[in-house]
Amino acid sequence: MLPVDASALGSASREELIALVVMLSEQVSALTARITEQDARIAEQDAVIAELTEKLAAATATSRTSSKPPSSDGLRKPPTPAPTSRRTKTGRKPGGQLGHDGAALAQVADPDDVIDHRPRACSGCAASLADAVVTSIAARQVADLPENVRLAWTEHRIATCVCECGARTSAGVADGVPAGVSAPVQYGPRVRAAAAWLVAEHYLPIARAAAVLAGLSGAAPSAGSVATWTAAAGDALAADGGFLDAVAAQLADADVLHADETGLRTAGSLAWVHVACTLALVLLSVHTGDGRRGRAAIDRAGVIGNLKPGAVLVSDYWAPYFSYAAVHALCGAHVVRELRAVCEAAPACTTEDGSQSWAGKMLHFLESLNAEVRTARQEGRQELDPAVLAAKVTTFEKILALGHEQNPPPPGGWLAASRRPKAVNLLLRIEGEQKAYLRFARDFAVPFTNNQAERDLRGVKLRQKISGCLRTVKGAEVFVAIRSYLLTAQRQGRASLVVLRELFEGRVWIPQLATT
Repeated sequence: MLPVDASALGSASREELIALVVMLSEQVSALTARITEQDARIAEQDAVIAELTEKLAAATATSRTSSKPPSSDGLRKPPTPAPTSRRTKTGRKPGGQLGHDGAALAQVADPDDVIDHRPRACSGCAASLADAVVTSIAARQVADLPENVRLAWTEHRIATCVCECGARTSAGVADGVPAGVSAPVQYGPRVRAAAAWLVAEHYLPIARAAAVLAGLSGAAPSAGSVATWTAAAGDALAADGGFLDAVAAQLADADVLHADETGLRTAGSLAWVHVACTLALVLLSVHTGDGRRGRAAIDRAGVIGNLKPGAVLVSDYWAPYFSYAAVHALCGAHVVRELRAVCEAAPACTTEDGSQSWAGKMLHFLESLNAEVRTARQEGRQELDPAVLAAKVTTFEKILALGHEQNPPPPGGWLAASRRPKAVNLLLRIEGEQKAYLRFARDFAVPFTNNQAERDLRGVKLRQKISGCLRTVKGAEVFVAIRSYLLTAQRQGRASLVVLRELFEGRVWIPQLATT
């Protein structure tokens, strides 16, 4: 801008003043345009900085601030307990608590072997005690594996008879011959069950499972035999009208259903394993197809799409679940981790004047409400007092209002979700899904978290971490079928090796207990 001599203005003519005004107006317009351009550039740079900050936060996210599993933390895993851990001191001493059911060994009445020990010489005068009278005996029992573990061999002699009519008839299942006894020599159902147990319960590779069997029992099946046995188990469970169909039908009739999904490397590409479960039933299903984890994978399992009216579906915030007609409940553990991430990005959020103090308040509110609901359940109550619940909802809405105050929209309004700050997206989602996030406080049958489903999926990640990917889609289907069988049996008090033995004996166990 050109300098203006104020002393010269008094003697200037009207035309000169007009020219000066025009010149100044042009300069003001130019400066205004430049400021507008700089403001736009600053806003654009702020958006880029915010985007890069979020990407950096995502890259450095841990299991405490995201949905990542603890195994992904690596060397960045925080110490336990972490400074921001939700665990609080209980005041109890370490170890078993009063009233805890112990699991100590107990002596048996009929030990397999008894060895008597008596002293040879007196500890006082060193005299011989060979003829001394025994005044007392203290029994000390040791439980151990047999020195030589060996297979138990059973020979089935199958007779063939000739009738007067000339027909030749051999003994069969109806005559007491066990199902599957068809070869001159073969491994029995207990060995086969142990092999499938090592693969599906302990996630061992096929060859290693065969090696473990050889070392512990003397059985030396080939890796091919173990693979054949596990495949046969999966086929038996997937038979029409069998275990998998029965569990799917019972899950569809559940009052509260948990659902989740995770990736599994299969046949050189990404497959998705979905779980639908209750406190009594577990169904895992694998979907390869187009490599996507959406409705096609969910529909293939045949559970969520067939839920009865009024059933509650507990899940994380993933859009395909919300396309089904169910009463939705969202996992509180997920949103707590996301709120903690907002707080870590804005350290002052825990203070009253913090830029994102709403996140700290919401985190504290949800954890306190969960503790209150848990206490009410332990006291035998079926619901919170209506007045108390109404006050909680009011507090929830006040925190959301604070969040909007601390995150006012820009002049042109919020951009698309992918361009909005992470804290704003979280705020808008919590506000839009208020009922789903507070479902646990209104209905005590609904838990605060979706940990049930996450625990049931954990075996899939462990299997991949221990044994690597699955080479075929068939192998993945077999693995999740047997996992479903074992998890469901455990929920209903059945031992894994027992139900696997029954499976290889041709007696597939079908759960009959309630689903809720």
